[in-house]
Amino acid sequence: MGCGMPLTEPQVPDVYPPFITAGTTFKVDRSFDEFPNSQWQYQLLLAGQVVQSFTATDDADGETFHIVLTPSQTQGLNPLAAATGPLPYWYTERLAAQDGSGEIFDVIQGRIVVNANLAGATAGNLVTHEEQTLIVIEAALQGRITSDIEHYSIAGRSVSKIPIAELIKLRGIYQRLCWKQRNPGRSSHPIRVSFPSIAYGPDPFLPRRWGWDGDGIA
Repeated sequence: MGCGMPLTEPQVPDVYPPFITAGTTFKVDRSFDEFPNSQWQYQLLLAGQVVQSFTATDDADGETFHIVLTPSQTQGLNPLAAATGPLPYWYTERLAAQDGSGEIFDVIQGRIVVNANLAGATAGNLVTHEEQTLIVIEAALQGRITSDIEHYSIAGRSVSKIPIAELIKLRGIYQRLCWKQRNPGRSSHPIRVSFPSIAYGPDPFLPRRWGWDGDGIA
């Protein structure tokens, strides 16, 4: 049996992705035409659940900034990942002049999400409050109220005390909230609409006062 091919490192992106995962290595290479790395220092600023800054290393090409976050550093961005799920962060790319002028520029600002480290998760603890509430509402509507569900409260009221009609309304509200969590960036659930083909000719519902004589407008 021959040896398998060695693993090759994934290509390092040159733009920030929409998300990273806590507990994993994160790399990105950045460059800016008017800011050579021989004259400017690059710093990545992250603000959210915690506030962190990371300094890039300079490439020998004189242009590229290498940003590398170790697994322990990304884990620190979501230290309670198994309990909180994804965490949103603002990020800023800051460049500071190294010529003694003291000039500092923020060149790019954006949003990035730090996903949960599933290696630290246990059953059920990545379910959001909205998803858990929807599960309870569905169980109550189906008459499957166990002792733990019976004591579950929604807005300070025990689910077992909420009338069926109100539970149905709450189900719709929480279904929409869960849909938005599962589809970030989308405004609403898509609705398919179809229209019948247009039939040309006299409209039988057209009021006679418009003067329809069967062949045209009188």
